[in-house]
Amino acid sequence: MLSKLGLREHLGRHSDLAPSEHGPAHIREMLEELGPTFVKLGQILSTRPDIIPQPFICELEKLQDNAPTVPINEVLSVIESEFGRRVEDVYLDFTVEPAAAASLAQVHRAILPDGTAVIVKIQRPGIDELVQTDIEILSKRAIFLEDHWDRAKMYGVSDLVDEFALTIREELDFTREGRNTDLLREQLEAEQAIKLPMIYWDLTTRRVLTLEEIYGDKITDYIERSEPQAQRTYLADSLAAAFLKQIFVDGFFHADPHPGNILVTPEEQIGLLDCGMVGRLDTENRAGSTRILMAFEQQDTHVMADEIMNLGISLGEVDVRRFTRDLGKVVRSYYDMPSRSVHMGQLLTRVLNVSVEHRIRLPASYAVLAKVLTNIDGICTQLDPDFNFTAAARSYVGRAVRSELRSDNLINEFF
Repeated sequence: MLSKLGLREHLGRHSDLAPSEHGPAHIREMLEELGPTFVKLGQILSTRPDIIPQPFICELEKLQDNAPTVPINEVLSVIESEFGRRVEDVYLDFTVEPAAAASLAQVHRAILPDGTAVIVKIQRPGIDELVQTDIEILSKRAIFLEDHWDRAKMYGVSDLVDEFALTIREELDFTREGRNTDLLREQLEAEQAIKLPMIYWDLTTRRVLTLEEIYGDKITDYIERSEPQAQRTYLADSLAAAFLKQIFVDGFFHADPHPGNILVTPEEQIGLLDCGMVGRLDTENRAGSTRILMAFEQQDTHVMADEIMNLGISLGEVDVRRFTRDLGKVVRSYYDMPSRSVHMGQLLTRVLNVSVEHRIRLPASYAVLAKVLTNIDGICTQLDPDFNFTAAARSYVGRAVRSELRSDNLINEFF
């Protein structure tokens, strides 16, 4: 793929490898060598099980968003440029040593004049221009690739690059991350066990984000401790409820819930961090996803096939009978299986894969959804081995279906 995209000439130590030598580890190393834009691309591709084989996904998930630290004078220069004031006039104290250095930004701890501890995220100088150049290269190569390789057209490589460009540009606008955080906090206001950081808007711009510091342990560290099972079950219930509501009720959800972005606070709350990457399901796609899941529950593969074809784009003539038959194989593999053994994310991934095989391309949001469901299901099961994510999801899917039926009835009454 890198050869076909014309990126091999940008590589150093991996440029002389034959295509057959490009195993998962080599691909990850190549993306790291190509720089921050391609690290982000790899991270996003790791959420696309519909187009990336599982061995590559496992390797791409290892991509480290680490980068050399930005010299402190450059960091201070960005802050002073954004606020038109000296750093000491903005923050009472600003820690020189970075808390983290990633490909797009660097993070420092600071203290506000009122004594509040905050996190300050500063965009790397020059990263905007670098990303724009890389995206232009990718876009041109993707168009060429689709013109000369049928499989590239089937997978929608140009659309994939466009979606990636939109995602990374949104991540480079820190006001978007701030708005995402505020909206998710508002959506989850009733969930007492969930905490998202407050945004300090008077100290936030497109290139600088100032937010409340949430203290706690990474969820994986908490899981490894011998905490009371009742509390672990409570946290699993709360985490599942928070994400199921985001997905099936609100249609706006945190799209990067890896363990580093989920904390357990000393107050036994779940802290959700880094809302730069979000997923969206509009009303039509939310309704479609619930109907697909309901059809699966009822083992109605004809309805499943109809819904998928309505939601997706057919890249050629679809043999509906074969497509329905192959969906039936997926459904039958879950016969007589206890519901807690049915993992929704994995099920959706299998449905996506069957759809691609039949030249039906579903919206990218479904692949992101599959990844999020898989991650949250996995974390909840680690917290509580008896946790039944599918049972928890049923009530939210049911609420979504009832809401849709009420909307249909209102429309019918009106007209």
